[in-house]
Amino acid sequence: WRAPLTDANSEILTAAGRLRNVSRHMVRNNPYATRAVQIIDQNVVGTGILPSIKTTSAERSKRISDLARRHLESVRCDADGRHDFYGIQALVMRTVVESGEVLVRRFLRDKDLRLALPFQMQVLEPDFLNTSVDGMQPNGNLAVQGIEFSANRERVAYHLYDEHPGSARHAYTTASRRVPASEVAHIYRVDRPGQVRG
Repeated sequence: WRAPLTDANSEILTAAGRLRNVSRHMVRNNPYATRAVQIIDQNVVGTGILPSIKTTSAERSKRISDLARRHLESVRCDADGRHDFYGIQALVMRTVVESGEVLVRRFLRDKDLRLALPFQMQVLEPDFLNTSVDGMQPNGNLAVQGIEFSANRERVAYHLYDEHPGSARHAYTTASRRVPASEVAHIYRVDRPGQVRG
């Protein structure tokens, strides 16, 4: 019976990669696991969460709501061009169930793209986090498994690879880039105090 005295982040650092790989393998190859992910996704997300916009002016609320719906009900809100907002929500939930966590990166876009709202979202598996960025950083911040914190423990950045580490192209682009935390939604269930990742 192995019962080490480790915090949540030490456990995640040593076990998360293996657990993710086994979970993904099961979902790919075991119909019960595949169905379990589908059921959780369908019951949590359903048809999707609808945005609700309220302002002091009913006319302004309607105008903004129309823009939001036009943007979010189109695949143009997805940086990969595959899903509308409801599909993104389903993919996020599926990834959380399968991988324990998920990252959603926001890209601010120029007016040239003619989007209803000037941003797109990209769903990223947790493998995109460069976990080798760990410890004190040159700017005085502390990084924990690729997530950078300020002196007051506020998340300030994520260190993300440009390509998935399992991709054949990753061999040519192993560097990661520092992405401000304001541009990343990190979604996971917190089970222990101080837990930084899912």
